[in-house]
Amino acid sequence: MSALPPPDESGNYVPDSTTSTLMDIQTVDLKSANDTFATNWDVRHANRLAVQVTQNSGVWGSAVVAIQGSVDGREWETIDELSATTLPKTYDIARFTQVRGKVSTQDVAAGSIALTGLAFTSAHPAHDLEELAQQRHNDTSTHDLYTAPTSARGARIHEIIVSETGGAATTYRLSMAQDGSAAAEEHSISWDLPIGANETHHRVPENAFNYWPLASGGKLHCQNGTANAVTFTVFGVPRT
Repeated sequence: MSALPPPDESGNYVPDSTTSTLMDIQTVDLKSANDTFATNWDVRHANRLAVQVTQNSGVWGSAVVAIQGSVDGREWETIDELSATTLPKTYDIARFTQVRGKVSTQDVAAGSIALTGLAFTSAHPAHDLEELAQQRHNDTSTHDLYTAPTSARGARIHEIIVSETGGAATTYRLSMAQDGSAAAEEHSISWDLPIGANETHHRVPENAFNYWPLASGGKLHCQNGTANAVTFTVFGVPRT
């Protein structure tokens, strides 16, 4: 593994974009005992893994899913056990070469789940990402989606998820105003970007830090082209 990147000026971890890898989405059937990934996640290049779990079909019920790591792909160690969907949780996986999810307790009435992972290197323990905002509007006006804490450190925005829920193609806008001003083209992240029926867009920064810095009091703005048709969800870290 390459040398870990240094912490930033505040002493927090800085993921190294050259070794950050989005894992293939894997599904697990909760009603099937010992069901596991079709392909284990290869994490040899990383020491941290952020995992998000969403419901793929049906309900979770009473099932339990183990997040497991392995050095050789034969012997597995349980890192965590999950009994519900979760926002991104970050695990230290430096001692493993592979990671998987496996049903440890089945529920024959349950559905399936989808697991998404982001593997990266970090010099410091990663903060668990938080859901900073989630909105769906019944108009086509511009709205304040998220306002960073009024502190010297603001917030880090790691991902904005945009989901079309109305069943028909539409458009949306996202913008970021560091000074807290109104939405405008010069602050644009996405401007009248098309999104198909029932599609989901994962808007993530493409920079050296894998996050958008948002200054104290800075604002994210959102706007949907069709009322009651788009849900915006923001994940990140408030830096109070």
